[in-house]
Amino acid sequence: MATVQSFVDHIKNGGTLEKAAAITHHASSRTTQLYDRRHGEVSLDEVERILI
Repeated sequence: MATVQSFVDHIKNGGTLEKAAAITHHASSRTTQLYDRRHGEVSLDEVERILI
């Protein structure tokens, strides 16, 4: 079974959620979406916009 890191690597390298679902043996890509954390990532540019 694929690890969470291999799932993350697959998605970050342009893989689709549907293929990730197949790789991780999820019955539905909706299950795979629970592990998709790309929308919670913060870029360095966004952090640098914070004025202290």
